[in-house]
Amino acid sequence: MFGNIHQKFGYEFNDWLMSLHKKYGDMFEINLAGQRTIILCNTELIENMNITSTKTKYPIRFLVTEGFREYGINGTGIVNNVDLKSWKYNRQFFTQAMMTPSFNHQAVECTNKLWSEMESYWKNLGENHELDLIRWMHRFSNEMIFIISTGVKTNCVASYYYTLVPNNDLNEKEKEKIKESEDFIKSLE
Repeated sequence: MFGNIHQKFGYEFNDWLMSLHKKYGDMFEINLAGQRTIILCNTELIENMNITSTKTKYPIRFLVTEGFREYGINGTGIVNNVDLKSWKYNRQFFTQAMMTPSFNHQAVECTNKLWSEMESYWKNLGENHELDLIRWMHRFSNEMIFIISTGVKTNCVASYYYTLVPNNDLNEKEKEKIKESEDFIKSLE
């Protein structure tokens, strides 16, 4: 009835999984509220499960529950897709688009550049200004996703900085961009 939940007391969830990993190795099973879950801690094991072959030992990778059907997210993407043909297409698209060395190089380069920009804003704010890291990271993540997926820089990080330090030197067009960017981010929060 309760499964393994009684073993979790005193641990954060990730710490609990790490302790089980140390105790049982790269693959172990837990049971939470009647839901059997196999935990894989080795990338080679995960790669074996995601082979695109139709002769795979693991044709069903994800248990589709009623909640996923209600939200309409069953059978989509890579992770929660049990339709092998659709999964194979999505995985091939993901592999070709996102796993190329040039893409990885671009992502790392953009991350470093944006992080440096964000650090410069923090330095300009000074030590006496309270830093809301959650808000900064929401904007950082949003901007990274946009840059990587579309190649367009949304200036979410810069716009947040300018909301903290109003700059009267900006022209109306730049102020409007900042407002649009902030409105978009707030709609996601």
